[in-house]
Amino acid sequence: MHRRIKSPPRRPYLCASALASNLECVGAAKGAAHVMIVDEWTEGGPGVQHTGPRIELVLGDITHADCDAIVSSICPNLGGGGQLYSTVARRGGPIIESQLHRIHEERFPNGLPIGGCVATSGGRLGCPWVVHAAGPVWSAAPRARSELATTYYNALLVAADLGATRVAVPAISVGACRFPVAEAAAIAMNAVRTTGAPLAVVRFVLSNRLVYATFMHAFVADIQKR
Repeated sequence: MHRRIKSPPRRPYLCASALASNLECVGAAKGAAHVMIVDEWTEGGPGVQHTGPRIELVLGDITHADCDAIVSSICPNLGGGGQLYSTVARRGGPIIESQLHRIHEERFPNGLPIGGCVATSGGRLGCPWVVHAAGPVWSAAPRARSELATTYYNALLVAADLGATRVAVPAISVGACRFPVAEAAAIAMNAVRTTGAPLAVVRFVLSNRLVYATFMHAFVADIQKR
């Protein structure tokens, strides 16, 4: 069952067209500045039965996502995490780094394990919470894939434990950590479908067109194989 979303996010996102007939482009704003790709299933409905969260894919800036929590990347030492972390920390204000410093000292003096996640306030961001995830660096070993799946599972479960129902998620470990986008996307889709976290919406907010298109392909492939 597909449902049209009537309330767009606060900020515009630019998204590609739907890549399969069972997807719906919704929420178009003037000049096609805001289009969201949504697929939704309900138990007993036509096609694939799925009782997990609604999955949304958006091309845009995750720091503007209208959600209860956003997921950001972080280094295991809790001292940074690349461009996404820098943007989150700058726009969220000093409270984010202050809380991370306290978490490091009091809970994880030796750093986070790969796949581990911690939460801080969203500060000046439009969401109450930021979940900071220590994703793996790519290697050809199977362990990297299982670590990435664990990172997604933990991020969604931490967000749910905070009381979040709508979570915005980036392409974890893609970019500086060199994880192949296609593999990361397939792992991400499977994680959302199988994590069991009591979430209403998981919104993948992707920062460039190539990553967005690859995640969309993985989304369609995940539907078609079930």
